[in-house]
Amino acid sequence: MTSAPLEMHVAKGFGRSYGREAKFFGKKFLGILQCGLWDAIAREPHLPTFALLADIGNDLAYESPVGTIVRWINDTLDRLESHDARVVLNNIPIGSLRTVGALRYHAFRELLFPNCKLSRKEMLRRAEELSEALARIAEERKAPVFYGENAWYGLDPIHPRRRNAGEIWRRMLGELFMPGEPAALVRPSARTALSMRRLRAESWTRFGMVHRCVQPAARLHDGTTIALY
Repeated sequence: MTSAPLEMHVAKGFGRSYGREAKFFGKKFLGILQCGLWDAIAREPHLPTFALLADIGNDLAYESPVGTIVRWINDTLDRLESHDARVVLNNIPIGSLRTVGALRYHAFRELLFPNCKLSRKEMLRRAEELSEALARIAEERKAPVFYGENAWYGLDPIHPRRRNAGEIWRRMLGELFMPGEPAALVRPSARTALSMRRLRAESWTRFGMVHRCVQPAARLHDGTTIALY
């Protein structure tokens, strides 16, 4: 695996969309394609670049057509390719989604994405279509593709259990740096983990009020920087 210091640029946020502004429990972020991450990495010197693309299924819940989502992912990959990035594509948890019955589907849809009106049948059809499209994209671009295991998910069909997070990161980072071999897992102290959770993004909106934070949001003792968008 690459050694520190690293320059980490992260576009994250619950319910984050790749191509549109999205709101989740009152907190609104720009789409990943529209956020400040791209300008930031364009200003950086040309360095070995690695990227994880995850949470692609969020856009299904905003009723974005599968073809539109696929275009957004290809646009994202094109931008990363211009930086010679090695990419791991995280496919959606289609196995977990198939186990969701009508009652659980409607409960989670109303809780997490109340504006979504897609039926369970239509959502699953679109999810199957998107999963197959992502597999084709990975094959065409010769990019590793990561699949979550059903056992990692519980009542919530799209967010893995916290106790499985370490194994998921080991496998995804392993595919990024050492294909076929899980990465070593180093757990931070409770104090460091808490401080990481408190980091703020470059820009977001909460209940109509715009918030901003100078990036990078953190600089670690070894010189690694973390910037959020």
